[in-house]
Amino acid sequence: MRNPGCLPLGSSAGALRAAIGSTGMVASAGTYPRACFQHQFVIMYRFWHGPIIGLTLSHLWSSFASCLFLEFGRLTPGDTYADRKGNIRQRQPDGEWSIASMEAWPAWWLRQNGKLIGSWVDCRPVRLRALRRLIGRRLNAFQIDQSTKSTRLRFSLGLELETRTDISRLRNKSHWLLRGPAQGETDWPPIVLTGKK
Repeated sequence: MRNPGCLPLGSSAGALRAAIGSTGMVASAGTYPRACFQHQFVIMYRFWHGPIIGLTLSHLWSSFASCLFLEFGRLTPGDTYADRKGNIRQRQPDGEWSIASMEAWPAWWLRQNGKLIGSWVDCRPVRLRALRRLIGRRLNAFQIDQSTKSTRLRFSLGLELETRTDISRLRNKSHWLLRGPAQGETDWPPIVLTGKK
């Protein structure tokens, strides 16, 4: 794939899609597209053995294209609030366990049996339609590459959610934060690998 160069951060999804091609697929081992994808690297995934492995995804939502919230286990309805116009709205429900990409804002791709079905550069309806396929699916594996923080979440029915980032100021941040039953609303520790293997 031709290197599209470095697009300005905040470029439109259309500009990004035109630059990286309509598939958004990984160009080759160690090369990936985003606003500025020019780095070569070797990804070595290791398994993370956390409390959400084996749980079923109950709800999923995104505040922005690359900011995902995945809710596992029994759901608790969200609180209500008044918006700027005074309309009463309800917040998203909370799962017993939640993970969110709200700190690193990584790019993401969702594949089913190896076929790309949605990504962060798609328009909102396409993104949501693809992400909804994860609801009701079991999280079978969670893998992290220590050097790039890239992740690969494998669900039942051949669904795989992959995240990567190349924003320099966010490159060392964990892609996912975790909140469990014992944590409060503001306690979101990062999901990190521990030990040597």
